[in-house]
Amino acid sequence: MPQAITDCHAHLTSPEFTDLPDVLSAAAAAGVRRVICVSEQVDDARQVLELARRFSSVAPCVGLHPEFADL
Repeated sequence: MPQAITDCHAHLTSPEFTDLPDVLSAAAAAGVRRVICVSEQVDDARQVLELARRFSSVAPCVGLHPEFADL
């Protein structure tokens, strides 16, 4: 039995992913069962959480990249 693959670092909120359902379907067809979707900023953290609600294969990883943190 083939192992399930997890993509452990994806930025699915990136504007390049205008066809996200198709991207996730293609990933599943290639054996990717889980995609860890990573945020960089507060605004995309909200989007990451929404994607995890919408797509069962997406797991959220919410945080702030130091480059975008107002320290």
